Amino acid sequence: IYIIMKQPKVLVACPTYKGKDYCVDEWVNHIKNLKYTNYDILVVDNTADEGEHAKWLSDTYGIEVIHHYRKDTSLNQMMAECNEIIRKRVIDRSYDYLMSIESDVFPPKNIIPYFINHEKPIVSGIYKIGFGKWRYPLLQVVETTDEGGGSIRQMHWEEIIEFIDGELKPIHGCGIGCALIHKELLKKFKFRVEEDRPTHADSFFYMDLWNEGITVYVDTSIICKHQNRDWAKIWKERNKELEHKFKFVKGE
Repeated sequence: IYIIMKQPKVLVACPTYKGKDYCVDEWVNHIKNLKYTNYDILVVDNTADEGEHAKWLSDTYGIEVIHHYRKDTSLNQMMAECNEIIRKRVIDRSYDYLMSIESDVFPPKNIIPYFINHEKPIVSGIYKIGFGKWRYPLLQVVETTDEGGGSIRQMHWEEIIEFIDGELKPIHGCGIGCALIHKELLKKFKFRVEEDRPTHADSFFYMDLWNEGITVYVDTSIICKHQNRDWAKIWKERNKELEHKFKFVKGE
């Protein structure tokens, strides 16, 4: 039982597009029935059309949908822009938290009060990425060097087995597929990308937090269903028309 005397105001939001319609019924129903009362839903649709899919989402499911699509930009940049729309909404309408839930991720329905009760500026659940036999929990750590620098890497399986024990733990990053973020972080840190690097906006967000000494937490008792597809293949397909314009560095 989670008792909160005054419920903070929460925006549940994420980018999406037509390619995720295979689970849209299940996802919207799940999000509409979260065990919390003081929250709104916002979806930012980046489908490559004139807004028809966004209107269909809004009309069909009765949720607020903003269409944002730019033809001559990389998918990384467009995703950053979609998340910026969400970030600004949190600030402009005085929400206390953003509950970021990707449109194919299904957390426990009590996720909002459960995460709020941790009283941390940012806390995430765990979900697997990859496809087929290459699925693995998204958990990133910083490997430091003797010179004081560091590089970000995915946690190895032997580390993951020891790490996931049901406790709240510090982590470098774990995506924003199921993350509660306090408004004060969103006021200070934007979602951004760098044109010559194929790094996602959430990775830059976590890097910016790390550079400022802000601890990110992951609740290892929360492992969400991720009803994903082969996004690596789909991502490549959506970006292929822009390869002449943007430099994509392999292995980053």
